[in-house]
Amino acid sequence: MVVAGLVAVAVTAAVVALALRGGPSSAAPDPQASPAALAGGSVPFGGTFTYDDGLAVTVGAPEAFAPSPSAETTGTGTPVRVEVRVDNGTTEPFQPATLATVATADGGPAATVWDPELGLELTGPPHAAPAGATTTFQLAWTVVDPQSLRLEITPALVGYEPLVVTG
Repeated sequence: MVVAGLVAVAVTAAVVALALRGGPSSAAPDPQASPAALAGGSVPFGGTFTYDDGLAVTVGAPEAFAPSPSAETTGTGTPVRVEVRVDNGTTEPFQPATLATVATADGGPAATVWDPELGLELTGPPHAAPAGATTTFQLAWTVVDPQSLRLEITPALVGYEPLVVTG
């Protein structure tokens, strides 16, 4: 049941993202309609990537942990979590709840661990981080080989290209 809910959340996010981009269209894009997405990059775990608008993202190295009895996951293997730090060096509030991740490991998708008892959600916290503020939170997955974890992080639904974080 939780997996169905997670799938519904992912589908809803994809529909919202498509709607925000205007959906598929054969019309030529209007260069005045919206700015281009800020270029992403690649860093190792523990490294910091700063987007051109000043938003800086740091993802700590994966660490094994013991999930609580109420944790939800579909995977088998070692549960690992990472700490995500976002320094909002922009002039606008940042919404951490719009951060999206795609995690792969062991040659395929990594299974997300949702464990509210330990503060492990599916994305960042629901409150805005004002300009100049820092927010940290943890995300987790179950993987067979923690060294193979690869994250693709998009800080917001629109405006940013993904950041790739690897070991």
